Amino acid sequence: MDELISQYSNKEVPFRFAGTNLSFFLSQALFSSYEIDKGSRLLLKTLSKRIDLDRFGTVLDIGSGIGTLGVSLQKRFPHMNVTMQDRDALAVAFSRYNARHNAAEGAGAVGGLAFQGLGQYAFDLIVSNIPAKVGEPVLRDMFSTMLQRSTVAAVVVVHPLADYTARTL
Repeated sequence: MDELISQYSNKEVPFRFAGTNLSFFLSQALFSSYEIDKGSRLLLKTLSKRIDLDRFGTVLDIGSGIGTLGVSLQKRFPHMNVTMQDRDALAVAFSRYNARHNAAEGAGAVGGLAFQGLGQYAFDLIVSNIPAKVGEPVLRDMFSTMLQRSTVAAVVVVHPLADYTARTL
């Protein structure tokens, strides 16, 4: 285990997605510090039940945190090329480590705000467990860009953002 992950990791948790066993190292300094959060579980479950994920080649996970969404998708669908992006350097380190730990070889992580540093690249699928504290102007811009730069965008939001999200999309 690399030194940074060892220093900031508080536990490793097992996780199962679409018949694939994974495990993730968590950090108290990041979202979802004691277990894989319900929103990420719901988004992955919904995606696997409602969408043919085999048809997607390029995936962007915005606000990747520890990498739950991106790593899970890439490990289960190894043909996917997954980019995980987070503004937090520790989250990027955990996303990278969890990808290596789970042998999700087609998953990489980059730093930056949503879409920052990604040029005009388009993705087949964009996923995000939207941060609870994001404001409506940021959310509006994020949704607009997601819809312009992807074939399919799939998000999960906390209840206080649900009405705004439904109206906006």
